[in-house]
Amino acid sequence: EVQEKLKNSDLDDKERIKLELEIEEVKKQEEEYQRKEKELDEKEKNEPWNVDTIGHEAFSKSRINKITDKKIEPPKLSEEEESKRMSDFFTKNDELLKAFGAIHGLEESEKYLLEYPHLASDFTASWLTIQALNLAMEFKDKEMCVMAEQCIIIQYLLELSKTLHALATNTNVIKNFFKKFRAADPSYAKMFRQEVDAFCDRLRKRGKDKRDAAIAEYETEEKAKRIAASPGGMDPQEVYESLPEVFLFFFFWIN
Repeated sequence: EVQEKLKNSDLDDKERIKLELEIEEVKKQEEEYQRKEKELDEKEKNEPWNVDTIGHEAFSKSRINKITDKKIEPPKLSEEEESKRMSDFFTKNDELLKAFGAIHGLEESEKYLLEYPHLASDFTASWLTIQALNLAMEFKDKEMCVMAEQCIIIQYLLELSKTLHALATNTNVIKNFFKKFRAADPSYAKMFRQEVDAFCDRLRKRGKDKRDAAIAEYETEEKAKRIAASPGGMDPQEVYESLPEVFLFFFFWIN
């Protein structure tokens, strides 16, 4: 509109100068805006990411606006209904979950989740935790650590989706997550590794506790069977172990 007025030959010099100044001011504002936009883009590109900074300055409003698949809070389910949903998810996706749990590396993990985005779920994190614990109980430490890392990746991804108020299954969220992850400062990558290692340690401890409990339960059951089969109502093994060494020597000697 201002440009059109300038084309008017009837303008006096005073009014023409005023309009030219307005145009110059608009251009300055536009240049300043573009400069700030560029600074924000550079800041976003170079800013390190971790679970504590997700959803703050690392993700600009323009980036968030591109994610149109907004998260809708699901209706509250009873504990029984939620358990049924999780069980159905485990059954339906068993092979996919096994494959994802065995993947090592960000590139392959991203590729797999983009192919099967419905795996970006709390249920997946639960399945990975359960299976990693089973591996810990079986002394399969290497496989356990790989699965533990996949579990932490899913948990970080879920945390990101919450800050964006978007579905974790949204492929834009998944892409943004891995993009930020790969561009993260080495110190944050180190922190991620420390968290994975700490999770592995907890799994090892929990695995040992469950093994010990299983052994204790087995021994209790075996003892009950021995007592039930003993005519004196006593555990023959306990009686044997309580004998003095001289009797044990005699027992072995006569046998």
